[in-house]
Amino acid sequence: MRKTGLARWMTGALLGLALAVPARADRLLSLPRPELGLVEPAVRQQLVEQRAALAGLIAAGAPVDADLGGAYGALGQAYFAYDLMAAAEPCLLNARTLDPEGFSWHYLLGAL
Repeated sequence: MRKTGLARWMTGALLGLALAVPARADRLLSLPRPELGLVEPAVRQQLVEQRAALAGLIAAGAPVDADLGGAYGALGQAYFAYDLMAAAEPCLLNARTLDPEGFSWHYLLGAL
């Protein structure tokens, strides 16, 4: 079956719309709470503060966009730096969902 020019255009338009759908909060993963009892107190404080900052953005109703993606990514990078990979992965996946143009999130997920 051959597609007409209009059918091809419609298929392309629908695919374009599907790719242009903005990130939505319902696509985000929940974050585990890693065990921080074995990390140094300064590291624990840094991670708790970063998680609280992210929670503050979410509670304040921050728009689901690249800025929120950056907050998820920063927390994911910190978890990654301290070898808390199970906590880093969902953070970085959320960062990639919210900020798909952010090279860092793709890179860190590949390294993970």
